[in-house]
Amino acid sequence: MENKIELSIGLVIQMLGPSLLSLPYIIHDLGYGSAIIQFVVCWLFVFAALYYVVEASHYTKSTSYATLSERAIGKPIMKVTSVFYTIYYIGHCACLIQISSDSIISFTRNIFKKEFSKAATAAVVSFICIFFCLFKSTQFLHKIFTLSGLLILILIFSVLIYFAESWDSKKMCEFENDTEFYKIAAFTGNFGHQIKLFAKYFPTFQCMFQIHSFIPQLIQQIPGPPLPKKNYVQLQSRIAVSISSLAYIVIGFLSAVMFGNLNKVNLYDSFDPCYTPVVDLLYIAYSILLVVGVPVSFQPLKFGLLQLVKKTGFLWTLLLSIVFCTSCGVVAQIPSILTVYGLFSASAGFFICVLQPVLLWYFHSQTKAKYRFMDQIKFVQNEDAYENIQKLNEGQKYETAQEVNPMDEDLFINDIKIGRKVVCGIIIVLMGALYLWSFVQFGINLIQEIRVALKK
Repeated sequence: MENKIELSIGLVIQMLGPSLLSLPYIIHDLGYGSAIIQFVVCWLFVFAALYYVVEASHYTKSTSYATLSERAIGKPIMKVTSVFYTIYYIGHCACLIQISSDSIISFTRNIFKKEFSKAATAAVVSFICIFFCLFKSTQFLHKIFTLSGLLILILIFSVLIYFAESWDSKKMCEFENDTEFYKIAAFTGNFGHQIKLFAKYFPTFQCMFQIHSFIPQLIQQIPGPPLPKKNYVQLQSRIAVSISSLAYIVIGFLSAVMFGNLNKVNLYDSFDPCYTPVVDLLYIAYSILLVVGVPVSFQPLKFGLLQLVKKTGFLWTLLLSIVFCTSCGVVAQIPSILTVYGLFSASAGFFICVLQPVLLWYFHSQTKAKYRFMDQIKFVQNEDAYENIQKLNEGQKYETAQEVNPMDEDLFINDIKIGRKVVCGIIIVLMGALYLWSFVQFGINLIQEIRVALKK
């Protein structure tokens, strides 16, 4: 039971990553009306996507996202998703390293009056992450990582207290620009400008709930018969999305309203006009725990990449850890965490949060037919059932499973309605357009930030 609780908390913490600190700025930039629409659309899409990811993970008995894609969709998609999962998590973990290094720099500057180099600090944090990534089992890291949930709760209550105390005066503190607090519009700019902002931030909103890669490994870690495990993970994924949404709403919307025109890309930087040492202490504690989030996020990626290259052993794990953490450290040099997260979400998020879930829905009937025996395993004591599952992992055939090729075009025509193809095509085209626009916009932001950095 304790293991299940830790796994459930872990799902919530994985969703409340670097995007949590940038959300108030995004909401203020969008306006609360447009932000609400984005939340509702993404929320519904994520619920549907996670349902089919859990279903496919259950029926294919997959231990990683790579085997999930291969067994449910096909090898070509498996190779594509493996590449883009790697790209996404480089951006995600680069944000974690950047937040951690920025918090150390801010803490030493404000408390000890010493300024550290951003590049050197990020390099040290990346080296520490390499050490943690070499752990064969991440159960200990998961326990530490769940502690960040307590700090997120403290952050939520801090925002609530600040909001309640400053509501009457509409000022968080007294300083020369205190009239900038509590300013937010329902919609910013004209209709065309609003559509551009909606498209720009949509991938960021959608990728905030990205836990797809953890689902296959999560199902296999829980003891018990397959069907109850599937139902449990379905329930926990919905609860995790709901709890994460509540945290995003409290921190995102209240902070966006409270800080008004003084909202910064990093929420903790928004406290600068009303600085207190408590904010720095909370910031660095939260950031240190985020360092543990790098190897936790790297774990499913490591399994998938090792299965893809068909290699095992410490040396390959060391090589992957060095390449991954070094890449994250280099990307962390980009000044804005929003630019990093937005750019990598837009470039890789389409394949993770849109293409793979849509194709899993498209192939769901074939996957369920091929591996339907998984619903017939009722008891843990059934050794024959586990022997069959082991054979499946080894790629052997079953007498109880229909040998159906999910890429068989004749099967599409006979068993899948034309309407499903049309819906899949519409979703992929529309979402692809949104993600492409977002990628272009954040790419422009990156170029502008590089130019500013070079001028200094």
